[in-house]
Amino acid sequence: MTIRVGDSVKFVSGQLNDQGTPSYVRWTQQNLLDYLNRALIQIGTFRPDAYTSSTTLTLVAGAQQTLPAAFSFLKSLDYNASTSNCPGAPITEANMDLLRAFFKKPCGPTGGAADYRVTSYSYDMKNPHVFYVSPPVPDDAAGLQVTATVVSPAPQYLIGDIAANTVVAIDQKYENAVEAWMLYEAYSIDTESTSSRQTKLDNEGLFWKSLGINYKQESLYRGGYYLGQRGQGDPAPSRH
Repeated sequence: MTIRVGDSVKFVSGQLNDQGTPSYVRWTQQNLLDYLNRALIQIGTFRPDAYTSSTTLTLVAGAQQTLPAAFSFLKSLDYNASTSNCPGAPITEANMDLLRAFFKKPCGPTGGAADYRVTSYSYDMKNPHVFYVSPPVPDDAAGLQVTATVVSPAPQYLIGDIAANTVVAIDQKYENAVEAWMLYEAYSIDTESTSSRQTKLDNEGLFWKSLGINYKQESLYRGGYYLGQRGQGDPAPSRH
């Protein structure tokens, strides 16, 4: 099963009692499509794993590498790809702060460019489009590839995607969250009654609950994720 643009727009319109003759009177298709697109952005902001995929990255000479513009940020480098000198060799993550503190010039794993492979990488949150590999890529090893896990920006759809009933590029488990956000936005501009305001708040709550945001944000803070704080430890890490 998949989420489709046209189906979601029509379903939400029906929930808004706007599927009479004519339909889409109070909330146009463009209105509802805008809500859907913003729902996808919101999901990507708080649950970037919704847009995670595996890809192959081509390395340039040196330690510093740039993530292609099609991706938002890097989650991990996983393996030396089939075009490398050591296909399948795993890559481990290194701590950027420790590299800065204890840096020394690295050498190739077997002493030369012909046998070069990536053994570790580091990722600096200060610049999500840059990462570093170790050992640095020799000039004559540039072009070798690694397999990476990356996060893409939230997909956005156009009015023609409604009639085409285009598949939304997100797992179906997010369908309830998408529709809840669309209803939240719709009722945010419908302030005619107390019941409309309550329905807006109910759908906003359902959206955040569907994503587990309240717990996730508190857990990240306690774990020291924000501002380099030490944190208090995750009170229930199994709930991630």
